[in-house]
Amino acid sequence: PAVGISLCGANNGQLIAGDAMGNIVEIDPSSKKTELLVEGDGRSYVFNLACGWDGTLYGATSGKGLVAIDPTGSVVWYNEFNGLKAKQLNAVCPDREGNLLIGSRDNGLFVFKGNNLFSYGKEWGLPGDQVWAILNTDNALWAGTESGVAFKPINSEGHFQEVKPVFPLQNSFQVRCMAKAAGESIYVGTL
Repeated sequence: PAVGISLCGANNGQLIAGDAMGNIVEIDPSSKKTELLVEGDGRSYVFNLACGWDGTLYGATSGKGLVAIDPTGSVVWYNEFNGLKAKQLNAVCPDREGNLLIGSRDNGLFVFKGNNLFSYGKEWGLPGDQVWAILNTDNALWAGTESGVAFKPINSEGHFQEVKPVFPLQNSFQVRCMAKAAGESIYVGTL
């Protein structure tokens, strides 16, 4: 890749990298050989990559929507032309039930459940409509936005609940990444 923007480990032990030109490349860690999986358009960053339980690789891009690459190498794009109401995406995260969680630039959080698409925005309790980070824990779905963090208990039909930071933050609270450590703590990286 030109400049690595996102990385993830594939189920087959390979490393997957996305770059600022929209390319997605598979890298063999032992031989350092690379294989181009998706050729970019030169304009759309690959902001986030994730591997699903079935081995499908997902890439959230800054201008072309969501790309899915199945284990056979077949590529499918999802965007406003086939039901996904955004093409500028920031994050993607498969959950344990086989659903796909997608963070968008301006349209909140999308959840693909089979062939059904659900969306969550400010009206559902998200602090903002730019979802930059998604974390799925054993008991909650977490969304990091340009204005903070919110969570929604798993299997809950209710709204997201905003979380206030433990430490006061300077300037902004734009959440870019989240991780769960041992115990119940959720760690948040901000810009």
